[in-house]
Amino acid sequence: LDIVMSDSTARHHVYLNVGTATAPKLAPAHALYYEGLEMHGTWRVQPAAGNLDGRMAYIALDEEDQFHLYWQVDAYNLLDGGKLLLDTGEPIFANYLKAGGTGRLKLSLVDWDRDGAQDILVGTPRHGSVPHPKTGLPQSLGLPGSAVLLLKNTGTDAAPKFAFPKLMAFKGKPIFLGQHACGPAIAPFRGIDNADLIVAEEEGRFRFYRREDLSLMDASTVDK
Repeated sequence: LDIVMSDSTARHHVYLNVGTATAPKLAPAHALYYEGLEMHGTWRVQPAAGNLDGRMAYIALDEEDQFHLYWQVDAYNLLDGGKLLLDTGEPIFANYLKAGGTGRLKLSLVDWDRDGAQDILVGTPRHGSVPHPKTGLPQSLGLPGSAVLLLKNTGTDAAPKFAFPKLMAFKGKPIFLGQHACGPAIAPFRGIDNADLIVAEEEGRFRFYRREDLSLMDASTVDK
């Protein structure tokens, strides 16, 4: 496994594993390139990378602060796959703030509901507003805290499209974790089809949630 990442300069890099799976050794960071130039988007974004319809996909926020799909060409180069869209045909925004308030989302590709299509797991900051600056989550709920969202793929891996996000809830209550962006990741300790959830939060703790304690909530059912 290699490591792909973005940072506070909004550039993207890869650390190739020049060792093995069991004895990893990372090469120095190397820039990722898009259309021959160093790839650049909004800052502090954790990109999602994974197999999508037999190709290596790379999902990040572009300079318009919208979800964008790229395809791997080789170890250092990406091709444009276009903006990812809701099932309404609209682009997916990340925030309602400008400048330093953009970016900051933590993204993962995962088939959370096990229906065969890759969904997007999203960790937001408190001021996140996915998928729309005015009506997105969690800000439209009154800025309750950073949140874990699931964008369900209602299309296919070959032609993905996404439903309005739902909030990840623990024992019936939505997960809100402070001001700064939280970082969710699946935890396949019991196998990938029964994966639990780990969420990193701003005070440096890692929170573990068992799948059976988790559910998805519509924003309309959350008490403001």
